[in-house]
Amino acid sequence: MLALVGDSEGCTLWRVWQPFTELQRRGYAAWWRYKDDAELGAPEWPYLAATRLEAVILPRLSWRDQTDARRFVDSVHDAGLAVIYDLDDDLLSPQIRDRLHTTTQRERSCEKLEQDRRDRIAAVRLCDGVTTSNEYLAELHRLLWPDVFILGGAVSERFGEFAPLLRSAAEIRPASFANQAGVVGAALAAATPGVGP
Repeated sequence: MLALVGDSEGCTLWRVWQPFTELQRRGYAAWWRYKDDAELGAPEWPYLAATRLEAVILPRLSWRDQTDARRFVDSVHDAGLAVIYDLDDDLLSPQIRDRLHTTTQRERSCEKLEQDRRDRIAAVRLCDGVTTSNEYLAELHRLLWPDVFILGGAVSERFGEFAPLLRSAAEIRPASFANQAGVVGAALAAATPGVGP
């Protein structure tokens, strides 16, 4: 599996580098690349992806240029792979702009933060599945109509307790690596026959 990242911040460390290092330690083929890596646009990319990967994970990732986003996702689908989006419960809500602007991203304008939110929504809509562990499931389903929700965090560790309380027209599954990053469970589930494209 491959996770695309857009930065080297703490969230990337938590969501990608730590869990992927653990997957590699356990013998899984797990890599990460920066989303703007020129090799991802090379003509041989679909062949390399099809022979080495089972899924591509987009943790909190988006593109400003939606043509580039569509081109990349189409190349992944052409390789027969699933594209899974990993997000936090707050990244799509309209209130996220003001919350980020008053806390961790004061240097960014509200307009830029709103554009980031819209870009994330556009990226989610291109994906085959979404991982999340929040109360936002019904709203995501209404917006995106995914085939499956993969829940990470504490919910996946105690899925038997929570499963009877969750309702969705989409299938709901626990992430394989429990409280590690949901991205790990999503990638493993995407490799399961019948889950990918």
